[in-house]
Amino acid sequence: MQMNRMQHILLTLLRAGLWGKAPSIEEFPLTSEEWKQLFFESVKQTVQGVVFDGIQLLPAECCPPEEIRAQWQFRTDGRASCQACTRGRFRLYRKAYLR
Repeated sequence: MQMNRMQHILLTLLRAGLWGKAPSIEEFPLTSEEWKQLFFESVKQTVQGVVFDGIQLLPAECCPPEEIRAQWQFRTDGRASCQACTRGRFRLYRKAYLR
């Protein structure tokens, strides 16, 4: 099965967020509609915090529009306070509260 472009970008940002390394920018910039699609897919997969961490490693010209970025930030901060970071499996994450 071959990945489509948005799946590839989601995995690229997820990988960047997990390992703290800047993602390749060859697929960027995205349109507002593509950023919205990426946001909703990351929420659906419950990885929005880690993906947002990957987004923060992008150069400014590749980042989502402020409206989408603010929504992502709000969603991520809201979930951060709900996580049980002391559980054993969270130790494996670089930033456990973003899980």
